Amino acid sequence: MLLEGKTAIVTGASGGIGKAVAIALAKEGAAVAVHFHGNEEKALLVKKEIEEADLSAVNQETVFVNNHDEVAGYPEFASPLEGGDALIKAGFNIVTQASNHAYDKGKAGILNSVTFWRTSHPNVTLLGIHKDQQDEERNRIQVVEKKNFKIAMMNYTFGLNEATPLPEDESYSIDVFDEEQVAKDIETAKSESDVVIVFLHTGVEDTTDIDEDTENRIDFLASQGVDITICSHPHVIRAFGMKERADGGQMLVYYSLGNFVSTQEAIPELLEGMAKFTLKKDIETGKVTVSDYSMQPLVMHYDTGKTNCAVYKLSDYTEELAKAHGIHEYSEEKFTLESIQEFFAPFLTPQTFAPGSQKNSD
Repeated sequence: MLLEGKTAIVTGASGGIGKAVAIALAKEGAAVAVHFHGNEEKALLVKKEIEEADLSAVNQETVFVNNHDEVAGYPEFASPLEGGDALIKAGFNIVTQASNHAYDKGKAGILNSVTFWRTSHPNVTLLGIHKDQQDEERNRIQVVEKKNFKIAMMNYTFGLNEATPLPEDESYSIDVFDEEQVAKDIETAKSESDVVIVFLHTGVEDTTDIDEDTENRIDFLASQGVDITICSHPHVIRAFGMKERADGGQMLVYYSLGNFVSTQEAIPELLEGMAKFTLKKDIETGKVTVSDYSMQPLVMHYDTGKTNCAVYKLSDYTEELAKAHGIHEYSEEKFTLESIQEFFAPFLTPQTFAPGSQKNSD
């Protein structure tokens, strides 16, 4: 009848991981959000939800390097292989890697990342990057079968950073958003599946407002009949809800879930979301609908010196943890349990978006 349990989509896995956290993960092989400050049992509840979902996806924004000495932060990121292992230990089974940082380490970074996933975690569904032309043609669209559902998934980035452009003869390496190609992909995906999900790396960073370019891309995806779109890149949460489609259907859209594991130094970049939804299929007609969709508020915690990192559900976060948060080293803004709850309040109620507009249609 449905994907029993819920499909949890989490974005922003390592876009904001600082070098210190990356090396800590590398040394300890810790599962994401399982290197704890105060309450291990509560922090493990996030991992438990990820593991219990039928499908759990995460955006690994940076490529991997084999040597710990090559791990790097801004502006050209590189993460240790142990960070990928940590994502799997956390329970994720779908990884998206098309991002503006995907070519930060050139072709070698792409090859390292694809090889890592295919050899170390072959059961993971990898989206957005490819080792060669044949790989791109074969894996641009991935169809996962789960509990009587066929779910097609694609992953695109709006583009790459100017400092690391993608050579034309390596265009197969990263799935960059191009309306003509995306339309073809969606048409193929619809013919092979019950549901089409697009993971889209897009949006102006560090603002909760929905930018025009992102809205145009979302409108395009809705016009093509996509069922669900999950956006990454802004590093802060944004609105979510149902986008009305011209064909009378609806597209569930999350405009941004913020980071997941991050040591960034602005409060909004540490207050994030985990998308959760259920798919239901009508046995007689085969029609699939999306229900019970929500955004679980999360708090990215680290102690002084950006140590003891853990992701907590807001419902499990405490005033004691808020007082101990390392953010107080970098920001004089109020960071209490109450201020955190106030920040989340406008974003947790789903909205209805009219075609061609990010504004609530009510």
